[in-house]
Amino acid sequence: PLKSFAAFESLNPKWDTTKAAWSIDFLQLSNSSPATNGTMVTIGAGDGKLYCINPVLRDTVWSFQTQGGVNLSTPAIDDTLVYFAPGNYDKNVYAVGLYSGSLVWKNMKKRVGNRHTKTIHPLQFMQLLRLNPRDRLFACNRLRDKGIYIPNILEMDEKRLNSTQVQEFYPYGGMKTSSVAVDAKNVYVVQKELGYPNPRFPLLVVDKLTGKERWHYSELRACVKMNFCSSPVVTKNHVFCGWGEGKVYGFSIEDGKKIW
Repeated sequence: PLKSFAAFESLNPKWDTTKAAWSIDFLQLSNSSPATNGTMVTIGAGDGKLYCINPVLRDTVWSFQTQGGVNLSTPAIDDTLVYFAPGNYDKNVYAVGLYSGSLVWKNMKKRVGNRHTKTIHPLQFMQLLRLNPRDRLFACNRLRDKGIYIPNILEMDEKRLNSTQVQEFYPYGGMKTSSVAVDAKNVYVVQKELGYPNPRFPLLVVDKLTGKERWHYSELRACVKMNFCSSPVVTKNHVFCGWGEGKVYGFSIEDGKKIW
């Protein structure tokens, strides 16, 4: 993981003479690669922020805060907008103005019920992810009684808790989402949805102009601890992506039908 963004210049074709022309330090690690349109550079950092860097000024011109934490996937720039998915516990997809840093749209995940109107604080969420299942259940119940919405990845009822062995527990933090891909109409991203006893790897496709979901495909995975998923590749009529356990899928762009 990177802890700084560096711009390189080559003095001659030999690699051993290439050196950093300048760099910008981050406060936290980054699991994102930079994306550029030739005039601006965008990159995500572990503090849940998307940064825009002006390579002429050699400094950040704006940052956009998400509710993501450890991971923020590589963004995609198209014209004057940058699209990205924070990952970890922020499952939304964002479109932000490249030159303004202002939010254009946010693909909101639906909340369940009307009683839970408050959203759990990101830092508190990360703390819950690191608790063992029994302590997490106790903490979630207390928060729920206060009217705070608890995401599905933290849910675990008594029956499931009793069937969970101590040696099967592992922290849920740091789950990966893919980098986003865009075409003329859509934005594509593969995300991991935690669940018990197995996670799902859904492919989400949203409208490029509005952020409204067009379709999604979700499939239960066999491996509980599988963290990674590949970024989608889009052609004229199809989208391809790889998921954990060594499988590659092909879908129709129009209706999301799995071709193979």
